[in-house]
Amino acid sequence: MFPERPQPRIAQSGEIIAPPLIGLTVVLILLAAPDAFFRLALAAAAGTAVGLLVWIAFRLRRIALALSELRVPMALAATPEFFHHYDRLGSALVAAADRADPLFRNLAAGRLERIASEVETLADGTVVFHSTETWRDAYEALLRSPGLTNYFSVAWVRSPDYWRDEPARRSLELNYELHDAGRLNVERIVVIADDLWPADERLPDDDVLAWIDEQHRHAIWVRLVRASALSGEPDLPADFGIYGARAVGVQELDERARTSRFLLAFDLAQVEAAEDRWRRLCVYATPYRKLLDQLDSDA
Repeated sequence: MFPERPQPRIAQSGEIIAPPLIGLTVVLILLAAPDAFFRLALAAAAGTAVGLLVWIAFRLRRIALALSELRVPMALAATPEFFHHYDRLGSALVAAADRADPLFRNLAAGRLERIASEVETLADGTVVFHSTETWRDAYEALLRSPGLTNYFSVAWVRSPDYWRDEPARRSLELNYELHDAGRLNVERIVVIADDLWPADERLPDDDVLAWIDEQHRHAIWVRLVRASALSGEPDLPADFGIYGARAVGVQELDERARTSRFLLAFDLAQVEAAEDRWRRLCVYATPYRKLLDQLDSDA
């Protein structure tokens, strides 16, 4: 019923039996030999054994080195889109190393240092964008990604021009589209500089208020808080977004309230830290709807 197993190779060649037989023969010869010859043979055997051990250690070291050099390509082999770039970078580095000009080598080394730092950032799960358009593309892809149901955003408004440029306008339209369709629950906390929401005013300045009220009319849950209310917790005022449990994004703005850099981290620990900041902000922030209700009741 079962296929006949092949006979063990030892029964065919006897190659495993041969070394012990040879060793036994040598021992018998040495036992029959004079003492001087025995000591000479023993010394020769010991020297040969030490040499063999050194050779084996050297070979093992070379094997370990070869395996360590293969570690990266073997690890990337299962990820073709990464292996392709590894192959390109390796070939390009070899070609660059062939250039002997010392100034070129110095400039290239500096550029490679920056590239290596960026790749190390990627290894930590963080993608850095220096262009508004490129990060908006990533922002849209993330909000539209399957399985994402919640988007919590914190906006730190320090200028009436906040989110007034065209890319920001398109991002808001995307929020409205997905929230209105019931595909994504969008909530936003707006931290407002005191000069844009004076302490003696019930609501922020009109320029800021129009942006907030528009979101409210799309049924986005908006909360407001003055920056001065957070003076005891300086880490809370920030521009960041929480994309479910998948990622957290941090936005850095220039003096004209335009995005200068955007960091997108696919790291659970950073997501949980951002969620903790969100919960702490909720303690201080007041729902915009509640502020409107208070105005209506006072009217």
